[in-house]
Amino acid sequence: MRRHRGGRGRYVAVAGLPGVAGALVFTGVYLAVRERLPQPLASHVGPGGRPDDFMSQGGFVATAVAVQLGMALLFAVLARHVPDRDSGPRTLAVTGAGTGPFLCVLMAQVLLAQADVSDARDMVFPGWYLATAAVPAAVGAATGWALTRHR
Repeated sequence: MRRHRGGRGRYVAVAGLPGVAGALVFTGVYLAVRERLPQPLASHVGPGGRPDDFMSQGGFVATAVAVQLGMALLFAVLARHVPDRDSGPRTLAVTGAGTGPFLCVLMAQVLLAQADVSDARDMVFPGWYLATAAVPAAVGAATGWALTRHR
């Protein structure tokens, strides 16, 4: 197995830390708007941007944070243990670096779309919101690529 200077710590950090940061940012967004959110919250949006599933605020926030931290852990563990062939650890680190911001922005948008809505069934979540989450994902992935460059 080919080893690079610095071991796998850099890959693990690049893969996992953006997801941890995303969970913290998402929690901050929730704390900032929680008084303006309906109860229950829309937790899933179907075709046409209309909500089709609902859960309590606490349940939504706990689930969103758990998904973000779980994905961060998954990518970090994989980046640490995947064989070092064909840039596997780097690919996983870059994917994790993009996934963290994507999930954070997408889940925060679901919250923000419900702010000041009296009933979550009235929320509208346009499809272009998904595209806007791709921008921080691309920036995160590009940053991850630069940080894991072999020297």
